[in-house]
Amino acid sequence: MKRAAPSSNKGRGHWFMWLLTVFFLLYTFLPLTATLFFSLAQRWTTTVLPESWTIDAYVQVFSDPAFAAAMGRSLFLSVIAATIQVGVVLLALLAVNIGKNRLGDWLEALAIIPVALPGVVLAIGAVSFYGEFLPVLLGQPVLLIGTEAAFGLPFVYWTLQNSFRAINVKLLYEAACTLRCTTFQFLTRILIPSLKRGIAVAGAMAFATAFDDFALAQLIVGAGWETYPVLLNKYFHIDGHQTSAMSMIAIIIVFLFTSVAGYLSQPIQKVPKEDDLILQKKASDMSETVKA
Repeated sequence: MKRAAPSSNKGRGHWFMWLLTVFFLLYTFLPLTATLFFSLAQRWTTTVLPESWTIDAYVQVFSDPAFAAAMGRSLFLSVIAATIQVGVVLLALLAVNIGKNRLGDWLEALAIIPVALPGVVLAIGAVSFYGEFLPVLLGQPVLLIGTEAAFGLPFVYWTLQNSFRAINVKLLYEAACTLRCTTFQFLTRILIPSLKRGIAVAGAMAFATAFDDFALAQLIVGAGWETYPVLLNKYFHIDGHQTSAMSMIAIIIVFLFTSVAGYLSQPIQKVPKEDDLILQKKASDMSETVKA
């Protein structure tokens, strides 16, 4: 007589995964929902849902001139820091994968340091170092941009490293050199299109990290170059509803940026040119020859 234990275990596993998924969704979206409700609540004391609704918090936030200024600074900071991180790490990983293997150990060590050190320690170290050797940079946005770029290095490095491992960069580079392709042409026409999704993910993570960082901005520039998180902290001591509204706006901004980055990373279907077809065929033949 056959036993029904495997079917029973399979059913239990299915229910366990379903419950785990529900728990994850509640854990993720319940705080966001509560923040959204509180930003729209006019009165919310003893009931499960707000007793009355209003958008006064959003109106007051958008009418504050400091909001637009802080948002512009944070967007500028995040875009510049993310661009620096992706560009530097991309070139460094290219050098590592085409022959500079010793540089990889240094990159891994540098990528671990920002994770091991809290943001406060990194900010204090930057202020102490540049205050001693280059005090003109103290309180300047350029110092904050450089520190943010260093702080977000691990996220960009490990994301792009995984993308590099998914393709044989050295083999592609050797095939491109055989076809008399310069390093710049290889970088712009072969490597970057091949790593489009990885670059988009790394850029989105770098943008979100820089946009949402408070410790570095508060300790390095403070109110002299007020960023969005610094202004958000100021609102935290003024009104909770406006603070919740600003939090939701920040979440929407990061979500829109990541969505645009994901959309741009999608492959574009186009009819290839004759030269591109010849180049792709030669590269494919070269790859098969090297593998053989």
